[in-house]
Amino acid sequence: MQAYSNAMSLARQQLLGGGGGPPLVSTTAQGANAASTSGGGTGGRSGAVEADAFTRELEALSTSQLEELLKDEEAFRKFAIHSISNTPAARALAEVRAQNVALARDNLAMQGTIEEARNHVAIVKSSEYAGAKAAFEELVARQAAVLAAAAPNVLLGALVADTDKLDDASSALQDQYQSGAMSLDAFVDAYTASRVAFHILDLKRQTSEQSMY
Repeated sequence: MQAYSNAMSLARQQLLGGGGGPPLVSTTAQGANAASTSGGGTGGRSGAVEADAFTRELEALSTSQLEELLKDEEAFRKFAIHSISNTPAARALAEVRAQNVALARDNLAMQGTIEEARNHVAIVKSSEYAGAKAAFEELVARQAAVLAAAAPNVLLGALVADTDKLDDASSALQDQYQSGAMSLDAFVDAYTASRVAFHILDLKRQTSEQSMY
């Protein structure tokens, strides 16, 4: 009987974690069993189920077997675990662990999907940015070309060049008339038109210079 009492005392310590080691019936299993039975008002008996199962296993052992278990704590723990492995709490604990494993696997699978989506978004952003940048740079270049062509100094330079050309054309008409290559009437008409065009451009040039300076 003393061996039986000692075995029962050690059983309670091992079962509930009072002997310095982790409890054989974890709080997770107890909580899972309590949650599964909370609707029927039997949650308070969840811990007793494992103890009853363990007690029945101990009662079936002989005194010599109990003494052997008392001498070998690791064997005793294995015996206790085997005894309560088919209890509702143990099954609930196994179910919770399986659910945790499934959730972990789902999370790992989702991480791969999320990473793939991130890479896809990065590729799309990169390609769109390159196209938008190229279009923007093209517009900037076109604007710079238009501004350069319409710059005051460029326009003034064009007026000066056209004025010089008309002045040279007038001189060429004089040379032709003086060499006898052109009649008086033809010279007067051509020279007059050339000088009118020259003075119009020259007035524009002078106006541009005054507006700039």
